[in-house]
Amino acid sequence: MTTSDEDPVAALGVALAQSNATAKLNRKRIVRSTLHDANYHVAIIACAMRIHAEGSRRRVLAAWLKLLQFVAARPSLAENLLEYARSRRTGDLQKWALMPRGYMGDQTHDGVVDFLVAAGVLRRDGDYLEAGPRYAGLEQLAATIEAAQMFTGEREILNRLRVIKPNKVMLGGS
Repeated sequence: MTTSDEDPVAALGVALAQSNATAKLNRKRIVRSTLHDANYHVAIIACAMRIHAEGSRRRVLAAWLKLLQFVAARPSLAENLLEYARSRRTGDLQKWALMPRGYMGDQTHDGVVDFLVAAGVLRRDGDYLEAGPRYAGLEQLAATIEAAQMFTGEREILNRLRVIKPNKVMLGGS
C-alpha cells in the first residue's frame, strides 16, 4: 500500500513535510463536496421554496430558484447579486458583471428539479415551478431543517436575497 494511492491527505502531509512545511489537519472534518449531492440540493430547494415561493400555489420562477440555490451554496456571491439587483434599473452596464452566471450550467440542480417534478413534489407551469400534489413532503423537510437549525448559512443567504424581486429579464430571459 502506498500512501498517495490510498490516502491523499496523508500524501499531502508527506509532501508538506518534505518541503519543511507543517500542516495541521483534522481528518474527521474533511467532508465531500455538496455541490453534486442530490440530497443537499433537495434540502436547499426545500428551504428556498419555503422562503421565496409565493401565493397559495407556492410559485417561484424556475431560473430564480436555480440562482437562489447556487448562491446559497456559495455565500461569497450574495453581496454581488444584491449589488447587481440594486443597480439593474439604473442602466449601469458595469454592474452586470456582478451577476453570477455559473448557475446556468448547474446540472445537479436541473436533475434534482426534474426528479421532484417527476415525483409530483413540484409542478412546472411555463417559466415557473410550483407546489405539486406531493409538496407537503418538501415543506415538512424545510420545517425540519429549520427546527434542527441545519444549513443556517444557506438559509441566512436565502433570507437576505428576499429583498430582490426577480424577473425574467434580470435572469437572462425575455
